[in-house]
Amino acid sequence: MNNVVDLHTLSHQIHRENILNLKSHFFVQFRYKMFLINAIHKAIKANKKQKFSSKSNFKEFENEHHFNKKSFILSFDLFIKNSMEDHLACAIICLLHWAGNKHLNLINLNPLFLNSSIALETQSYMQKSSFSQELDYALNIFLCKSESLHEKIRNTIICLLIISYKNNIDISWHIRTRIKYEQLT
Repeated sequence: MNNVVDLHTLSHQIHRENILNLKSHFFVQFRYKMFLINAIHKAIKANKKQKFSSKSNFKEFENEHHFNKKSFILSFDLFIKNSMEDHLACAIICLLHWAGNKHLNLINLNPLFLNSSIALETQSYMQKSSFSQELDYALNIFLCKSESLHEKIRNTIICLLIISYKNNIDISWHIRTRIKYEQLT
């Protein structure tokens, strides 16, 4: 992860902007879990089909078209949308939206320097796992652990961020870019 993101502030921003932009249908309360499962499975499927984003092509296209709303949306549709990284960003955005909706505290959540048991467990598991297995592991953390909703969301975010970092995915860029796309469409 190239840039450390203030996930606590971002979670509240994502929640607030989705409501203010009347996009609450995108994250209806009872559908959070289904959206998360769907996004993770779409990331696995995109990875198997080798559908990856092209950040360099995206930026090149934007530079050639002197950024405007239409060029950003077209560039996103061509080079980012429905890629493995995009689905992974959507899964994290879903969790951040849920955290914002529940006013959960994500302050000091930086998985790269965290010595929590879930971070250490995730890093240990990932040494011998494929990308698909890693995402299944993240989903199992959310679905199987008998913890509070706060801990489930927090631990799943940590896991997904560690997976992103391990796989050289600039997830903070993908999250910001997806948010901007949602704001423009």
